[in-house]
Amino acid sequence: MSPGPKSSATKRRRSRWVLVAIAAVLGSAFVVTNAILAASVRADVPAGINCVGADGQILGLGTSSGDGAQALLWNGFDADVCGNTPGPSNSLTGNDMGVYNPGATSTTAIESLEGLVVANCRSAAYGGTDIPYDVADLVGLDGAPGSAAVGGCPPLPALGQFPDPNASGDEQAALMSFPIGGYSVALEINLTAADCGGTNPNPIDLTAAQVSAIFGGSTLVWNDPSLVVNNPALAGCNIPITRVVRYDDAESTTILRNYLVRVDDSRSSATCDTPYTTPIYIGSYYTVATTWSSFPNTIWPGGPDTGAPGYSSPCSLVVDPGTNGGPALLGLLKRISGGIGYADLPDVMNDGSGLLSASVQNAAATTYSSPLSGRTANCDFTALTLPGFSSSDAVGLNLQDNWAADNAEVNGPSYGSVDHEDATDLGSRYPICGLAFDLVFSGLSAGPDSAIASLTGDQRRTLYSFMTYVLSSTAQDELGGNYYAPLPAAWLETLQDGFQTNY
Repeated sequence: MSPGPKSSATKRRRSRWVLVAIAAVLGSAFVVTNAILAASVRADVPAGINCVGADGQILGLGTSSGDGAQALLWNGFDADVCGNTPGPSNSLTGNDMGVYNPGATSTTAIESLEGLVVANCRSAAYGGTDIPYDVADLVGLDGAPGSAAVGGCPPLPALGQFPDPNASGDEQAALMSFPIGGYSVALEINLTAADCGGTNPNPIDLTAAQVSAIFGGSTLVWNDPSLVVNNPALAGCNIPITRVVRYDDAESTTILRNYLVRVDDSRSSATCDTPYTTPIYIGSYYTVATTWSSFPNTIWPGGPDTGAPGYSSPCSLVVDPGTNGGPALLGLLKRISGGIGYADLPDVMNDGSGLLSASVQNAAATTYSSPLSGRTANCDFTALTLPGFSSSDAVGLNLQDNWAADNAEVNGPSYGSVDHEDATDLGSRYPICGLAFDLVFSGLSAGPDSAIASLTGDQRRTLYSFMTYVLSSTAQDELGGNYYAPLPAAWLETLQDGFQTNY
């Protein structure tokens, strides 16, 4: 199960985040005594730490799969640092200093924007993404404002009391990127005793080859001998397997695909194509996919987007919910007996009642691991390394070694030959895991003469203090107790120093 090569199509990350700076009029300011922040504020950041209600609230937008983690971090920041900061009745942040992806901003106009382009357009304060960028994306993001936006910077809708997100005066600056936590992508199965001749099929243990054959469409029924060999309770489950996949180009799909590329890129057990080559219709032409790394994120072997007209796939059925998001996938999966799908663990804990979570063989092949351990995502990030050699490198400021998904491929064996962000098939725990990232431009402490001119001094203080909190053990403990995985403790000081030094 050696790692296979990744294509640029597989490695391109499909984040859908946008950045919007906000200001809100509040009635009072708070003096912060939190030790985490009080000990770390740099002299060149505007005086004070945060919690200045008059104009200091900020809004983050980004990939929807980050909603849960960001909400936990903002709740912890408000509880541990700022306390109650009342705002006007129309404030998107309510009585808090910040919020991520509030429902009031979930409009088609925002959701349809390409996040990396909006970042390049300096549309706001910070964004979130599960897997940050490719090397080419990072070069564009570090370029002049709007230079990477084909056709110009798209306008953003007005957001109530917040300032114009399309303001001019922004400067060119390097983008910082750093992980804020992690999560597992659970494989969820809709099987009951009624589907299996009265036998409870739980637990279900899957090897890497079995996961590849199931999601590749070659394993057609749950009582296939290849599954029963290590899951004898499935012997009576004579029910077809239906693959339930994401409708949108999701980060959870990317993480699952990264795992499949690492453990079985050649699709060595594929049998539903002869010789397991699938014609794929892309736009106006057909191509052929033979490996996991050659399939686009939204196309699956034998799925509805493969084959010329009249093609009858011998693979298992592929369906999607027709709308975006993990909860939509889980809702459809609950209605399909014999279905198998995948979702971020926090979504499963909130919306996956009645489904079975498969345990998957770990990278060391020593045990089958569950995606959940207690209240923590059962991920092992200790085998990952921070980019480069310095704290500035660790927050993505080294173009030869950074968090890019194609870091190893582009920079080659002589420098930066590791994909630092790929947390799949590592260590002794659950092997299908990923990192979540925040994106903040460097040099914001310079004030208006910086990457985002429209940020007020108090907003810059809030952003600085919030990210410092995010990279603290206090915040990481909050994530670890709520179905996410904390970052390795050894990373925190380096990441925090890199962020503070370059802010």
